[in-house]
Amino acid sequence: MPAPRFLRLFVSALMAPVMAVVPGCSVFVPSHQDLTIVPSEDTAEVYLNGNRVGTGTQTVSVKRGEDYAVMAKSGERVATAKVGRKISGTGVADIVGGLFLLVPFIGVFAPGFWALNPDKVSLALPQHTGFTPAQTARPYPVVVPGAPAANPAPAVNQQPAGTTDSGSRLPPRRPAGQ
Repeated sequence: MPAPRFLRLFVSALMAPVMAVVPGCSVFVPSHQDLTIVPSEDTAEVYLNGNRVGTGTQTVSVKRGEDYAVMAKSGERVATAKVGRKISGTGVADIVGGLFLLVPFIGVFAPGFWALNPDKVSLALPQHTGFTPAQTARPYPVVVPGAPAANPAPAVNQQPAGTTDSGSRLPPRRPAGQ
């Protein structure tokens, strides 16, 4: 019977450090995570928290557990997004392990407890409207020499000839001397 007692002692000695670390698996997860930013145009400039990171699709290593503002800009057109955080899969394992193994929640305080939400951002820049001040509609018709004259549009509520009604519901004005 000495062998089973020795075996139990040996297994207990190996399991004690494992039990202390298992709920803290987030401790072993890297503190940085890749964030991929994909603008709708390859020529768009990409910004992260106001700092330019490049042009076109960019992958940036950022700290877990923080929020980020992402922007793509092409000329005057701009698209923005927010990247937040959520509890990672290892963070959930830390919570479950802490509840069932009754070991302190070591991993909850580690950066690996968090994951970026989302970790890939697509930014759709608005379409060009094609409007430029030089292309505005002219208020008067353009007359081209030698071209037939365009028919003017009929006037709305045009009165028959010989009537003096102004179309107003007010009584007619009196002449100035009366």
